[in-house]
Amino acid sequence: MPIEYPIGSSLGCPKEKTIILLSCSHRKRAEGLPYDNSTRSLVCDPTQSGRALLEKRRSIASMLRHDKGYPRLYNKDQNGGYRDEQECNRDLKLGPDLGGEETGGFYLPAHERYLGRFFSRLLLEIPDFWKRLPNPSLDILFVSGLYGLVFWDELIQEYDCHFNDYTTEAYSRTLKSIWFNCLSESLCAVVKSYKSSSEQIRVFDLLSEESYQRRFDWNKVQGSGATVYHRVFKSIAGPDILQPLAVMLAQEFRQFLTGSVFRRGEWYALHTEEAAFEYGFEYPIFSEPDASREGDTKRTREEVLERFPRFMNLPNGILKLIVIAEHSWETINDREFDFGVIVVSFSKPVEALFRLVEPRWQVEPGKPLALGTIAWKAKSSAIWEPLSSRIEQLNKLRGEGAHPGRELSLNDAERARELAFDIIVSAEKIWPR
Repeated sequence: MPIEYPIGSSLGCPKEKTIILLSCSHRKRAEGLPYDNSTRSLVCDPTQSGRALLEKRRSIASMLRHDKGYPRLYNKDQNGGYRDEQECNRDLKLGPDLGGEETGGFYLPAHERYLGRFFSRLLLEIPDFWKRLPNPSLDILFVSGLYGLVFWDELIQEYDCHFNDYTTEAYSRTLKSIWFNCLSESLCAVVKSYKSSSEQIRVFDLLSEESYQRRFDWNKVQGSGATVYHRVFKSIAGPDILQPLAVMLAQEFRQFLTGSVFRRGEWYALHTEEAAFEYGFEYPIFSEPDASREGDTKRTREEVLERFPRFMNLPNGILKLIVIAEHSWETINDREFDFGVIVVSFSKPVEALFRLVEPRWQVEPGKPLALGTIAWKAKSSAIWEPLSSRIEQLNKLRGEGAHPGRELSLNDAERARELAFDIIVSAEKIWPR
């Protein structure tokens, strides 16, 4: 029996606003209608965050179509080939939703486009859930690999991509790294737009995957004037939470409208037809010790070896340092966001590699060979001179990351990662065995 809520009602204090974040879904409804310019869209925001969101959307859409001058996107999760091989991606139109002026295309509100397990179960619990919105006390936004952040009723096209997809450039990027910073700025802009009429704003992170959660600088979101709640479950994590999450949202919809009944650090019972669960909320993210988590360095190791099969030839200690650095990169926007630590992490496997292959370069007995000495020695080495410039660049970044001074940025960390992988790939091919 569906739970009855007054359509469009404002439950609780009208000065309170709840924003719920949900993940998009892999399955999507096809077809649609022409674009309607009267519908609301996040990219209508004239501020810098709106322009940045539109720019990212257009760039990723061009990758999905494999437009000239853009890299291809590869389906990393299912080893499913290139995304431009999907008909829906090739048919994308760079219309108003994607920062272009192309006509045609088929559009549906986001909540109608998505058909995954969460959405199916939500409608099973409350068949007219979406008809009960908009509600002055609540708004819902989806996080999407193509659209970034999108209103629940914003018009979108059919597409197929995921945050873990990566580009086919020499130094590949993932969609999640492309979206870094932009999602936080967009969410902060939404929070600030509600500040003029709402005294209390709560953001409930009900995202189903850590790869989505990690794309936000939650400290920045909290600092924009919102109180943030991250969903957690006991015993289940990742895609397994999709249906329990839908049941929880349906059963507790009235409480989400006010938000004040929930307490971070407490556990609540959830009963479904299949099983009983416990859920709760945390802040900071990943701070609740009893919550189930997804992923570890084993997954990162598998992903590194998938991209660089020859790394299996590396001594285990060096491969482990690479995996640690890459895992740090994947979790880069946890809490303090010290990009200098990421840079130093990527310098360590390079140092370890050259300590192994060039032990004669050690200057002081008992003192490990450092990256600066490696860069200096490489310049006068017939074998390693071609790599000396890249080693020197990495060493410069490492020096800035390891000592107080200039605060390093995401771009610095990304550059250090590119240099480290490039040096190790090249060195593995040419070092004397």
